Amino acid sequence: MFPVIVVFGRSISGYAFMGILGFSASVLYLIIACRIYRYSFDNAIYISVFSIIGGLIGAKLLYFATIIPDLVQRWPIVLKHPVKEILPYLYGGMVFYGGLFGAIGAAHAACRYFNQDLKQLYRILVPVIPLFAGFGRLGCLMAGCCYGKHTSSAFHIIFKHSPFAPNNIPLIPTQLYEAIFDFCLFAILSLIGLRSKAKYNSNLLKIYLCLYALFRFTIEFFRGDDVRGIFLLSTSQWISAAILAVLFTSLLRKAVARHDDV
Repeated sequence: MFPVIVVFGRSISGYAFMGILGFSASVLYLIIACRIYRYSFDNAIYISVFSIIGGLIGAKLLYFATIIPDLVQRWPIVLKHPVKEILPYLYGGMVFYGGLFGAIGAAHAACRYFNQDLKQLYRILVPVIPLFAGFGRLGCLMAGCCYGKHTSSAFHIIFKHSPFAPNNIPLIPTQLYEAIFDFCLFAILSLIGLRSKAKYNSNLLKIYLCLYALFRFTIEFFRGDDVRGIFLLSTSQWISAAILAVLFTSLLRKAVARHDDV
């Protein structure tokens, strides 16, 4: 699509441009949400900054974990030319789930540092995750990464100058599908937060994790980029399955506990 665009006479990558828009939209949402829920915007933005840093670190670490087999296979070449071989991995490549877990962990750490109850912040912070992620997927669409499989469907996308996706071939627009899903999920979580009682705040994160894991597990079957996992499933599908298993086990335990109380 547009791997590089010109803004005010300066060239900027389409992915970075969407990242800036996503960050701006997230800050605007935080301002509105903090006013609605009467929460300190300063505390919310501090915790959000910690979350962003944790998310970036987590996304990069999980990405490195996925490329270990490739590095091991090419280890003799890597030893001969370490800078040339490793530098491209440092500049590009992130895994969303690594970023998600890194952001959640950093948010918990920040709340402890600032003496805040994270569960009370779920109504404010959880909807930000799909909001920012939606813009991120639009960035993927502009760059051509995370592309879909070849398709004969009338609804497709053709890249002309992508450094990642096959050019001049009709592909499934998986990036666009996920962006639409993320924005819809943002709207759903925001409405649930407005309508739910404070004691149910913690359920928002579980709802997000469940819905996103189901969607991500499905959309991965339509991805056309390099294999990113083992045993027929991608890394993200294994993580999605693990999340759903944990959530189902937790729900089952609560149901058994309630039955025993009765």
